[in-house]
Amino acid sequence: MHVLNAWLPPPVAEKTYLETQAFSEAVRLLQQDCSPSHLAASPYDSLKWISIANNFLQSRSYLEVADIELFITVILSLFLRDDENYYVQARWGSVLYKFLKKFSKKLSLTLHWRPFYDAFVRSVFSRRGSFEGIALQTTYAKSFWDIIRKCRRFFSKGSAAEIWAEFRPMMDDVSHNTSLEGVGFISLFLPTTSKEDFEFFTCEWFAECLELWNGVPYCQFWNAQWMSLVSRCIRNSDCMPNLHMEQFVSGLFSHFLRSFEVPVGKTSGVFPYQRAVTREIVRAFPSEWSVSVPKNIAKSVVYLLKPKGSAERHLSCMVDLLEQYYHPSNGGQWTSSLEKFLRHTVAFFLKRLAEEKRQQFVNSEACSDHAHFLTREEIKEFVAIIVKLIERGQYSKSSSLAYTAAKASSALAYIEPALVLPLSIKCFHTALRSITATHQLEAAIKTLALSARTLVIGSAMNIELPGAYLSDEIVADCKSILELAMFDTLSGLDANDPPKTMATLQFLCSMFSSLRMISSHTDDLSSVLVIDWSQWLDEFFGRLFSLLLHLESDNHLIEAVESDKGLVWKSFLVQEDSFYFSTLQLLFSRLTTDLYKQALKSVAKFVNNHTLKGGVIEIGLLCSAAVYANPRNGISELVRPIMISVLSSLEECPSTGFSGVSNSQAVFDLKTTLSPALETSIVSSLTLISFGLMFAGEHVIEFKDLVKRIIAASFDAPSAKVNEAGSRLLSMILQSLVRYFPVDQYRMLKAYADMEGVEEWLSTKADSGVDRECPTWHVPSQSEIALANGLLDMHLKSALTELKSICLSSDQDNSGILAKEKEHLRVVLLRIDASSRGVRLCLPDFRSSQAATNTGEIEPFFISGATGVSVGTADLREEAAEILHLACNYCLRTWTDDIVILSLLADSIAAVGDPGSLNYFEWTTTKNLTKMELKTLLEPPTNFLTRQFVKGHRRPEWLIIELAVLHNTWRASQAEYNRYRAAQNGDQNPPKHVMLLIEDLTSLSLHNYDAVRKMAASSLKKIFKRFPSAMIKQLPVLLKSLKDPLVPEHAALGSCAVLASRTIARYLTEDFGSFSSFFLAILSSGHHGSIKAQNAINELFVGFVLRFGGLPIHNYQDNAVVASSDNYASIVKKIQSFCASSDFTHWRYILMAQGMLILLSAHGPNSSCCQSSYDANTQNDIIGHFLLNLKSDFPPLRQLSIISLLFLLQPFCNKRESNTDFENDSMSEESTISSLNPRLVSILSQGDFGNTTFRNISVDHDFSDGETRLRQVTMAGVVSMFNESTFSTLWVPGYVRLWPRTRTVDTVMNGDGFSSKCAKLFKRLVQICGLETLEAYRGPLQEAVNHLDERGMQCSAAEVIAGFLHSDTHSILKAWDEWLQPLFKKLLLYSSVETITEWAACIRFAATGKGQLGRRSPLTRPLVLSSLLEPLPFTSSSNAVVKYFTFASAALSEIPPSRENSDELAYNQQLLSEALRFIRHPAPQVREVVGLAICLAGGNLEAHSVSGYKRELKVVDLEAVDVTKWKAFITSQTLVNAVKCQRVPMQANEGIEPMGTVLAAANGGNIIQKGDDLQNAIRFTETVLYFLVSIMKSGRSQAFMDVVVELLQPVLSLQETSHKDLSSLAKVAAQFLKFQVFPATHVSKSVSALIGAANDSNWHTRIASLSFLQSFVYRHTFLLSMESLTNIWNEVKKLLSDPQVEVKELASMTLIGMIKGFDEQLFKGFYEEQIKTAREYLKSKRGRRLVNSGTATDVHALVLGLSACVQSVPYDMPGWLPEVVTTLAQFSNENSAAVRETVRKCLSEFRRTHADTWAIQKSMFNEEQLEILTDTSSSASYFA
Repeated sequence: MHVLNAWLPPPVAEKTYLETQAFSEAVRLLQQDCSPSHLAASPYDSLKWISIANNFLQSRSYLEVADIELFITVILSLFLRDDENYYVQARWGSVLYKFLKKFSKKLSLTLHWRPFYDAFVRSVFSRRGSFEGIALQTTYAKSFWDIIRKCRRFFSKGSAAEIWAEFRPMMDDVSHNTSLEGVGFISLFLPTTSKEDFEFFTCEWFAECLELWNGVPYCQFWNAQWMSLVSRCIRNSDCMPNLHMEQFVSGLFSHFLRSFEVPVGKTSGVFPYQRAVTREIVRAFPSEWSVSVPKNIAKSVVYLLKPKGSAERHLSCMVDLLEQYYHPSNGGQWTSSLEKFLRHTVAFFLKRLAEEKRQQFVNSEACSDHAHFLTREEIKEFVAIIVKLIERGQYSKSSSLAYTAAKASSALAYIEPALVLPLSIKCFHTALRSITATHQLEAAIKTLALSARTLVIGSAMNIELPGAYLSDEIVADCKSILELAMFDTLSGLDANDPPKTMATLQFLCSMFSSLRMISSHTDDLSSVLVIDWSQWLDEFFGRLFSLLLHLESDNHLIEAVESDKGLVWKSFLVQEDSFYFSTLQLLFSRLTTDLYKQALKSVAKFVNNHTLKGGVIEIGLLCSAAVYANPRNGISELVRPIMISVLSSLEECPSTGFSGVSNSQAVFDLKTTLSPALETSIVSSLTLISFGLMFAGEHVIEFKDLVKRIIAASFDAPSAKVNEAGSRLLSMILQSLVRYFPVDQYRMLKAYADMEGVEEWLSTKADSGVDRECPTWHVPSQSEIALANGLLDMHLKSALTELKSICLSSDQDNSGILAKEKEHLRVVLLRIDASSRGVRLCLPDFRSSQAATNTGEIEPFFISGATGVSVGTADLREEAAEILHLACNYCLRTWTDDIVILSLLADSIAAVGDPGSLNYFEWTTTKNLTKMELKTLLEPPTNFLTRQFVKGHRRPEWLIIELAVLHNTWRASQAEYNRYRAAQNGDQNPPKHVMLLIEDLTSLSLHNYDAVRKMAASSLKKIFKRFPSAMIKQLPVLLKSLKDPLVPEHAALGSCAVLASRTIARYLTEDFGSFSSFFLAILSSGHHGSIKAQNAINELFVGFVLRFGGLPIHNYQDNAVVASSDNYASIVKKIQSFCASSDFTHWRYILMAQGMLILLSAHGPNSSCCQSSYDANTQNDIIGHFLLNLKSDFPPLRQLSIISLLFLLQPFCNKRESNTDFENDSMSEESTISSLNPRLVSILSQGDFGNTTFRNISVDHDFSDGETRLRQVTMAGVVSMFNESTFSTLWVPGYVRLWPRTRTVDTVMNGDGFSSKCAKLFKRLVQICGLETLEAYRGPLQEAVNHLDERGMQCSAAEVIAGFLHSDTHSILKAWDEWLQPLFKKLLLYSSVETITEWAACIRFAATGKGQLGRRSPLTRPLVLSSLLEPLPFTSSSNAVVKYFTFASAALSEIPPSRENSDELAYNQQLLSEALRFIRHPAPQVREVVGLAICLAGGNLEAHSVSGYKRELKVVDLEAVDVTKWKAFITSQTLVNAVKCQRVPMQANEGIEPMGTVLAAANGGNIIQKGDDLQNAIRFTETVLYFLVSIMKSGRSQAFMDVVVELLQPVLSLQETSHKDLSSLAKVAAQFLKFQVFPATHVSKSVSALIGAANDSNWHTRIASLSFLQSFVYRHTFLLSMESLTNIWNEVKKLLSDPQVEVKELASMTLIGMIKGFDEQLFKGFYEEQIKTAREYLKSKRGRRLVNSGTATDVHALVLGLSACVQSVPYDMPGWLPEVVTTLAQFSNENSAAVRETVRKCLSEFRRTHADTWAIQKSMFNEEQLEILTDTSSSASYFA
């Protein structure tokens, strides 16, 4: 049994054993409801079990494994069903995932992966006849993804090989989007934990994965999917006999490092051209980049660690490189990923240690199985590495990183306290005592608080901490540290500094949770901390009282919160993240008797002497903690004097007699009130009494008469505030009397056997937790029950009688009587509400109809739960419901304008009608309050201090008891919750008394006061959730408020608030009658004309669309709405009539009606509500309706219609698009479209249809702002014109795949003004109507030739032609020969420069492949290619050449290399030949497109060659281009031309010769050129640079890696030339190349190129090489060989002596970055050499002689080298740094100004970065070194 169930109150725990059988019975009944026959008749019956299954899961009951397996099998079969919509599956998805997540390790299932794949493809990638709202789709997709992840461990043997064989071919062409789908499927489905498939994973397979991973360099999705798969393989690699990870460590860490995307030097961390991922892929494979990748990197790093392996060395290097980005001064968008990496690294490390320790404990003799376990030395080294990141991140400006660093420090302190604790101590003392670091005190105290338990354990074990540059002022043993901290932290209690106060309370709470008892220092139990606790208490309470005195509401952050009744003020001390109450509870409970009396005396003195308004809640909690620790003394010494005082004050006040007590005498005048001071005093006192007696229990009996008198007197007082305080007191007293709560929760302790005085924490998962004795619970005695019943009789039963009398009274003419009656009514409702809230579920619930009629039916049982003993009877609750119903009618009739009365009435109805919600609200609120304690007060499973290794985290016992209390509260709220929902006798209707209260809440939810409506609506939605059948009778009332023109506006607002609930949305999804009535009510609500009402109605409709779960499949026969509802055909006709109405209908309603038609059309063939003889005609009418909408003058309507038509026409096009036999084309068309064709043809044949729709679509292309922008491609853009976002969520998914299908090589091919949706619409119209569509738009297309200057018309023409050409029909082939081809050529030839991109998109769309993989060629593709790739004359204009290459490149960009497309390779050859002919064209815009064409065509040819298809190339008439020769030609010519461009200046008056003077011909690799050699060199080089930029932007660098490496040095040499345009382009190329990671085969050659550039005679080239080296070395840290590292180091070191100042200074900056993570031996030799040289120089010269220029240069180089060493370790103080920095300081008086300036800047930076820690770090300097620093310092205060 789970410990939380074992520790439940005994009456509740006894019944938990029945839950095992209850779950078994529930699964049996669920299996019946999920049978195929039952699902066909009642598909929604299984949904009632969702809440029940969740309850069993959350109850932590013991469930039989066989029952769990049966449950999962049943739900899996339901989840994988091929239904018309996924509403049921989406509802069950989260439940199934939770069961799999919790019980996966206990199950022994065998599943096949193929059904999961088929269902996944159907739901995400397939076109369906129905759809769901975005919210439901997202939920379903995420659930499906999670379920597959949990189920793949159960896949059958051989699944891994099958899955890899299935999806590996999809990644043959990584440029195609199918490769993204392939890696998504592999990452999602491939099982890595199945023992039967471990042999599949081999080193060869893993090497292939890494090669594929490298194939797409700039795509976060690709990186995330591979990272996920690789991390899972690494996690289980120890179990895979054929997979050895050591050989892959360097490559993996190279991936890890660049995945963090941190900036290097002046280079951004993110490549500017990330590969786009389509919407379908993102939705199918969700991967939060900033979350998943750092987590998977952390997992991989931890599990790569092996004894004597290289992973730890690589991790140390990676941390050296990344630690600078953890510093507060170096934050950015990368901080989030770095924080997650630190958090997950520590978490996985602790998890691994825990697993290894448990395995060692279980199999202590199997030493061979433990070979991969980490040793103590490796653990210590790992912790030392991670501490670097912790030290940097603990003061981060990011609160999440600061908290993560502190949490990591706390966790690792249990592993290696000697390494971690000195850091926490140093930070605390630095922040406490340093003048410059006081801002760090909050973070330092939090860090100390999280490490407090390790310090306490260390104190008990007398652990000595190493003094790592700890000054003499800081003690080095744990006990002394804590003793000082207990006093030093008290200064943090400051009302003006809430964060510091919260941190201090957290530290105290952590301390008290670890100390068993707090007593005087002479007591043996207090051996852990020997301090004067009496003095500490005096100082603590002194500061606490000062804090409370200044908690006035105006002086600090406060907020209004809703308590049990009324509004109270609370400060930061009682917010969710506060430790205030827990600290006080622990303190009072663990004090010895003498100290407790001292503390109680201090509190009593403070309470009696101060009356505060602002801090009443906080002082009340103080009193509660004091009383709970010792109720008898606490009540007598603290609470009783307050009770006597307040009773005296109340008895002196005038009495109203409203308390219902027989002896109270009413002496009341309406004008009589209490003074503000007296009222405040009484309210404060009553509040303190309420908190003080909150857990008094049986101790209240002694003062029961006093309590009764106080309660009665408070209700008799003529003050509303006093009355409300009295109601809170009554509620608290009743709860204290009848509820179960633990006694001595904070004192039930157990110490370690060898550490007396330190509490032993326990785990809920450990066996020791269950064996502990159950905590003592307060079980109410008979005297307490009697007192509770007496209070109920006095203040509930009596109040009900008075309320009934008031409602039935007829004397309402006298205004004075009415006023008195109003006050009486208010007090009566307060008494009823307080009594109901006090007893809650302890007052028996309403009886069901079977129970009321004694039918003998056994009510279903699921889980046990009770908050306390039963008091009163069910009759009393039913009587209360009847009288409240009477009171509601009376108040709405008499007091309809009194918000106070109606609010109290709504509260009372909710408390009586739905008491379980009160318990649930208490559970959620308390859970949030304890969230911070659960996060911070925990001990990891692996504890090397105590040598305890268990499963699960350990927590204080008091906190686990608190969890048990919460668990009991939740159980009580759910015990009766599902009784009616799962009734098998057919009685699912709520009791009649509940129905009365539902009617009242419905009436109140439509009231004219907003506050009343909100309160009633909130309660009504909760009751609807418990009793779904209750909505049937109330829905007509709510809908009437929308459509009835006589109903006021406030009723519509209230109705919208209720109808917007998720419960009603689900009900509407399941019942077509209510669904149709809801739609008609929305459309009939136009008479509510105010902005507020219209916004509410719009939000209601949008919310429903978001949650739309498909059309309801059937009607509820007992629904009251059915009688007036319409069938499917009639509702469609009504909405169409509404759309066609000519009245002044608002545009919002027009769009809503159109949206309703879309939703009504989204039904599958099995929808019973839509099966009639008119279904086919009705569907065709809807399609025709949307087609006619294209003629509308309303732009948003046209765009909505396009989206709708794409969805509605898809079933008629699926067969045609999947048909590959052209000969049977006409037959396929006729069989698919016979029913729809006449309707659409009649519309298309209308004379003006084509012209009107073409003109309208042209207008929708808006270019008024000067940018290429298509107006309203999406619905968000549609409605943005009207400053509305109502329909931005009306998105119909699944109608078409996103386009472009393949990688976007360049934006010039997409066309910003080109709408693929419009093109697809025309494509489908041609497929359905054929010739009629072509003829309808033939005239508008011919007209477009005459309006070439109208860009919108040209965009529309491009979309129409693109759709035509991609339709694959006989008619388009005929039209091509007759009129389309010449028209197409003419439009292309005369297109303007502005529309080139749109026409390129048109061509690309027409050439896009068919089928799911896009590999089947469209019929018109060869025709289009032939017309585009005709030879281009030399004399063509620049504009014509640009068009030629742009259009040809667009056509070829969609043709992937494959066997199917081998015939089309000739076109790539021709394009490449033409591009080489124009490589030296004088026009720069031509050179740009030529570079793009070379990249595209050459890449296609290269990919075809690499793929092994070269043997299938056909012989063509064109001269074949050898791939190797053309690349060699480009690289060789570029090397030659770059030298010319760099060294020969261009004259200012030198012009560019016309194209006629340049003749170029491609003849193998021989190029013949005429004209000016320099001009041709510039043009050639610029084209090559465009080619290189296109390579990088398109992600084809792997295919052209040999070219990229050869061009590296020329690019760097062209950074600064006299040709500005060329240099600018070279800089762009260099920026792109900085992101490139060269493979291991090319690294050595790249290094040679960089070293060659560094030795260039042009100093600008040397600058460029150094700048490039910064990024190059960082990205290749783990790929560089030792030889390459040495060569780079020596070259940079040599450049320190460069004669150019800019070069040597940049060399110094480069060295700073290279020292991080570089080879330690190289760096050590470097700084030792620098020190030695500096000493020799200072000794021989001391700067007294004049030196020549060469010597000055050498000195500057020496100083720059020393400066690099100093600045490489900011904020740190390694042992070598004092000598280096003091040596550098001695050069401050050199003659050279450059030397002096370098020294000054370096020392200034050193002072700035070490100022906060100088008080500690200066101890590492000797006196002589400090004197040198003092002499050279301009700010002596830091170094004094």
